[in-house]
Amino acid sequence: MKVVFGRIVLFISFLDTPKLVKTIGTLSGVGNLVWRPGFQQLASVGLSSDFDVHIWGLSKPYIPLAAAEFHTDLCKGLCFLNASSSSEIPQHLATCSQDGRVALFDLRSN
Repeated sequence: MKVVFGRIVLFISFLDTPKLVKTIGTLSGVGNLVWRPGFQQLASVGLSSDFDVHIWGLSKPYIPLAAAEFHTDLCKGLCFLNASSSSEIPQHLATCSQDGRVALFDLRSN
């Protein structure tokens, strides 16, 4: 993956030959992102004044599947979590930001 201002560019590399998979047009610069295992989805957070968390699907790369407006300052970390130790599919997204807040989002409906 490569992050360019306002875009997430996904590459797959086979034998050191990168192949463009998808370009996702984000709403602002990207500060951090994480892939959701088992899905063709990823989550991103803004680089500057956009404090929202967005979940993107590769099937519709220009429309976020979901957006969460919870933090009041820059979101610095995000991680997909399994609901239980027996679950292999991440069903929650945890985020933390400079405002001191930690959020846990349930993704089972997405």
